[in-house]
Amino acid sequence: MLGAVGLVSVGIAAGSLAAGYALDGRPAWAALIGLGGVLWLALHLRGSTPAAAAGLIGSAVAAAAGLLLDLGAGWMILGLVGALSAWDLTAFARWLRDCPAAGGARNLEREHLQRLLLADALGLGLALLTLRARVEFRLGLVLLLGLALMLGLSRAVRYLSRLPE
Repeated sequence: MLGAVGLVSVGIAAGSLAAGYALDGRPAWAALIGLGGVLWLALHLRGSTPAAAAGLIGSAVAAAAGLLLDLGAGWMILGLVGALSAWDLTAFARWLRDCPAAGGARNLEREHLQRLLLADALGLGLALLTLRARVEFRLGLVLLLGLALMLGLSRAVRYLSRLPE
């Protein structure tokens, strides 16, 4: 089940990014992203962890460049969320494979997919909300909010790492 969802995630990542570039009249870049997506799909089928990391980095670069070029932000965000999901699923599948106690693996997969779906939905929702909201902050407030965000994320990661799988 993880493999199929991972393939869909890679397809969403590459397809969304390529669509964003193609719709802006940049077919060469769209084709290059599509070719990278096909390569990533092939390597994903083999369970390649380095390919997942490279796909995530490439997708992040393509999405950031697309935002700088003022391409469709929705396509770029969707592509990045798909890439993050594919990377996460590859890492989780590897962890499951290396886990000595394979009992209940189906339940672990289901729970992980539910958490990932929730994280994807929240991430997409917040990202799309920020595209609509126009709020100006002073530099000091931005730095304070950034610090609060970093502290909150580190606490969340520490908390989640202590949860039994």
